[in-house]
Amino acid sequence: MTSIGTHSGAFQCDEALGVWLLRRLPRFAESALIRSRDTARLAPLTIVIDVAGEYDHARLRYDHHQRGFFETFDGENDLARDGGRPDVTGPDSATGAFKTKLSASGLVYKHYGREILCALHPALCDAPDALAWVYTKMYKDFMEGIDAIDNGIEIADVTRYREGTDLSRRV
Repeated sequence: MTSIGTHSGAFQCDEALGVWLLRRLPRFAESALIRSRDTARLAPLTIVIDVAGEYDHARLRYDHHQRGFFETFDGENDLARDGGRPDVTGPDSATGAFKTKLSASGLVYKHYGREILCALHPALCDAPDALAWVYTKMYKDFMEGIDAIDNGIEIADVTRYREGTDLSRRV
């Protein structure tokens, strides 16, 4: 049986959404959810998000809290799992059009988003151009805000107002 691991304690929007997204995929639909910060307990799990200080897609580990991590939605930072590239330290040096550091749900969406969209809307599987458009549109209009809020990134350099009804505050 497959299992999904995330941290114990209060749920936040990024891992709650990440778990929900993963459960749209048939291989994770019935996965047990294990909540712990104990790396020994997390080690044997199938996939782990938002905990354990490791980002390694090959090992199905998707944390964004480790030093040197700066992965973006469309950036090319293949060494992020090895502690980050010294030349990619923030939005100014990030490659790609998007400059927002990914949260746990952003990492899940980056790696599984197309597959999740096809699971939710099977017609997209037969329309690669439409799938690519929806994949990017969903990130830009929905996921990027969750990434930014989870990583403490302000919407503007000078905050002109406070908005307290966003999805991250509701979860």
